[in-house]
Amino acid sequence: MMAKKLTTLYIDDIGIRLQVTKGNLVRFQGSIPLEPSLIEGLIIKDTAEVASRIRIFLKKNKIRTRRVIFGISAAHSLTRLLTLPILPKSLLDEAIVREAKRLLPLAIEELYLSWQIVSSAEGKTQ
Repeated sequence: MMAKKLTTLYIDDIGIRLQVTKGNLVRFQGSIPLEPSLIEGLIIKDTAEVASRIRIFLKKNKIRTRRVIFGISAAHSLTRLLTLPILPKSLLDEAIVREAKRLLPLAIEELYLSWQIVSSAEGKTQ
């Protein structure tokens, strides 16, 4: 079985970090700085310029990929991995909201809740 290639890209107010792994081995790790005018208050002010810098960074390091795990710094964000039984799509929304209410420290009405299925295997959905 071939080891899975994973590319992650993370942006914060000081720069862009990139890592490529294959299995448990880091194949590439690097970063480039960003000027403060591009990201202010954790908001990307010039999306075209930041996108251009990412494209140049990938090309310069000969990194070609179709799928990237992307993260952006945010002062008021929280990411959680939930494990639920495999459910019909009609019940999945409700199950996720119930689990979020149980796990998160704020009232669900005060949150923007976004989710996606990462994997489904062995009777469980993440």
